[in-house]
Amino acid sequence: MADKYFYDDKLDVYFKYVDIGTDPNTGATVYAKAVAADIVVGDTIQLAAGVASVGTVGLDAGVASVGTVGLNTGANTIGKVDLNAGANTIGKVDLNAGSASVGTVGLNTGANTIGKVDINAGANTIGKVDVNAGANTIGKVDLNAGANTIGKVDVNASELHIGNVGGEGITISQTPTVTVGAYSEGDAVGGLLTFANAARVSGGGGVIKNVLLIDDVGQDVDFELWLFDRTFTAMVDNAAWAPSEADLRNLIGIVYSTNGAWAAAGTPSVNDIEVSKRYDLTGTSMFGQLVTRGTPTFSAADDVTVKIGLLQD
Repeated sequence: MADKYFYDDKLDVYFKYVDIGTDPNTGATVYAKAVAADIVVGDTIQLAAGVASVGTVGLDAGVASVGTVGLNTGANTIGKVDLNAGANTIGKVDLNAGSASVGTVGLNTGANTIGKVDINAGANTIGKVDVNAGANTIGKVDLNAGANTIGKVDVNASELHIGNVGGEGITISQTPTVTVGAYSEGDAVGGLLTFANAARVSGGGGVIKNVLLIDDVGQDVDFELWLFDRTFTAMVDNAAWAPSEADLRNLIGIVYSTNGAWAAAGTPSVNDIEVSKRYDLTGTSMFGQLVTRGTPTFSAADDVTVKIGLLQD
């Protein structure tokens, strides 16, 4: 039979009992309490019935050994574990230095390292980036000047421009040739009016801001300014105003002198009409004709002037 260990619960210790032979009368194994010399490395510990706990175990030192293990009393618990230092130990871990180590990591310097990263200069680096100058760089970017650059942008001039926001103001003046004499109500006054460059580009537009009517002889009658987005068949001066249905489909709008007021300037008079009307043209010119709703009489062919103020897109 093997030696046995018995637990003394009063003293909270184990005692070893050595197999010393067989009782000649009963044939049972006889044990004697061991002395210090009887306890050797490799002894098997017999735990008391119903208990699966371990006290203080001193194991041999080695590469894969367990040190002093103080286990809590209980069925299957483990207390404080201090493991010997080694390459594959658990606890406080000091790992060998290398490029793929875990713990306090000191990585070798190189192009693809992690930690405090000093990356070699190049076109596609990460960290504190000083990128070589080029067309596709990251960091503080100074891009080459060009049509499609980002950063401090110098854009080539074109109609697809960025920066100038809002319309450009322009005033266009026309003086129709009028009849020296009287007009009937509803007559065209002068011929076709062409407001050239009313749009900056063909097909452009803007806003009609205001219209000024200047009457050199101060007749102060009611006028209408009919405006079109393209040329049309104008009436002959001093003839009845009767545009075609086709031309009326291209009408931008009508400016009425009754929306303003005549102001005397000696003999001449001026009517300033606020309009604020949107226009879009087929080309760059706006076209129109004056119509009277009174019976003015003019003394000179240039007695009427039309000035139109525009805000261009």
